[in-house]
Amino acid sequence: MLYALILVLILSPTICVFTEAQSVNGVYYRVIYDPLENTGILEVKITIGTENITWIYIPVRIFGEETSLEYMEYNYTSGLKPLGVNYDPTQGLVEIQAQGTGELYLLFHISNLLEETGIGAYTLYIDTTDLSYLTNNVTVDLTLTGVFEQDTARIRGELEITTMKSANTTQILIKGLGEIISSLYMQLEETTGIPFKQQSSMNIFLPILIVTMAAIILFSYYYFARRRTKIIVERIDYMKDQASILILKALRESRDKGLTQAEISKITKLPKSSVSRRIRKLEEEGFVEVKRVGKYNYVFLTNKGLELAKKIFGGEK
Repeated sequence: MLYALILVLILSPTICVFTEAQSVNGVYYRVIYDPLENTGILEVKITIGTENITWIYIPVRIFGEETSLEYMEYNYTSGLKPLGVNYDPTQGLVEIQAQGTGELYLLFHISNLLEETGIGAYTLYIDTTDLSYLTNNVTVDLTLTGVFEQDTARIRGELEITTMKSANTTQILIKGLGEIISSLYMQLEETTGIPFKQQSSMNIFLPILIVTMAAIILFSYYYFARRRTKIIVERIDYMKDQASILILKALRESRDKGLTQAEISKITKLPKSSVSRRIRKLEEEGFVEVKRVGKYNYVFLTNKGLELAKKIFGGEK
């Protein structure tokens, strides 16, 4: 009788159950992201309705394998009683013990969301199929600083995709369950007299302000706003900096053909992030220029860059 009573208590739905049917009514992923800095914020809004104390497991890692998430904090609306919230970074799961009806908000710092395949070119990967056991009401709302063209390479499942552009941002709205791989290309104003390097500079400060304001309005995380608006001025001695020397050598040997960022990374064995930062600095100081050829951006040495390469390598070809 004692064992039977213990078994009844364990299985009783009034004590605690695992994720029950209809306990999750929707999951909304909202991302505000700066591709140039390769970082941003992720808010996950989970709409919950359950009479019992229920364990709920939400897959948060719906992005590419290289994406990093840093759990920050959670909040909730009245009517919902979260008894425990825990993030498991190894599995990319949020474990929630809750009762009642309302919305739970989870905040993450997100980085490496996009894989950079060239100057101003990125690959986006999203897979929401793991949420099928919870709900069909899944939305991913991605706002990128900058104006991008989108080329969807593959779609699996039933997804509704909407892209909206403004003067300084691109919003991609994905609804439903499925998998998507897209290529994103930053638009270049080639018809104007403004060089791409000046456009990049103008596009950096406004997006940072947008991200900061969104963070303040949504969460009042003043410490996160300070981290996003901190500006570091990097000074590079190109005659001594090994990464810059390797990049200049690769570009010099390419002659007039130019190289994409991916090709430079492959030749120099440098990480793509390091190559991207060095090229932006070299471009700002007039040592290289970036030109769009088809769907890709190629990097070329300018006359000033050739003079610098000559000082570093002498008569070496």
